[in-house]
Amino acid sequence: MSIPLVFPDFSFARFTTDRQFHILKHFLTVDPDYKDYLTENSGFTPEDIERQLNVHGSKFRETFCENPLDLFDLLKDEFQKQQVESFWNDDRCAFQLRFLLSDFPEGIGMDRVLHIDEVPDIIKEPFIGKDIKTLHSIIYRTDPRPTWTVNVILHIVEGQPEVISIFPGIYAPPFPDREKQDKEQFAMNMKFWCQHIIIA
Repeated sequence: MSIPLVFPDFSFARFTTDRQFHILKHFLTVDPDYKDYLTENSGFTPEDIERQLNVHGSKFRETFCENPLDLFDLLKDEFQKQQVESFWNDDRCAFQLRFLLSDFPEGIGMDRVLHIDEVPDIIKEPFIGKDIKTLHSIIYRTDPRPTWTVNVILHIVEGQPEVISIFPGIYAPPFPDREKQDKEQFAMNMKFWCQHIIIA
């Protein structure tokens, strides 16, 4: 039987500094006070933070939110407004929130995940049929697309909901990892990432 996600599951979910650091890769920048907070309350250095901010991928706009904690507060309010309906699948739950073009004309973020069919033939042809590592060595530069969608992933960790990831754009699962994922998750993630790349 599917168990529905209820507001307290999300609003009282743990959001550890490790997870906040993970989510930094979806920010272009964060405010100085948050950088100070993170360095004071975790083992991450200012250099670690800068490296994470520079990871390629889909990014939130600064006009949408300034740091992961502000993002979490904003999404808790929006969760109630949008009356989100989602269900736990064993110990995992994923849902999306969509924002209005009228509120954010330029989008809440930039989507940098692209289906391989959208890459020009002259660039993708040498990579067709190759392994995933080779596929993701494609360097394709184009303007990212604006997005109005936020993805949230929760897990039950030690009996309590925990924020695992929050990111803008299309739903993109983690990269395939045989050591950390079961056979089904690995196959699902491999299928997605054999068809998508991250644009430079």
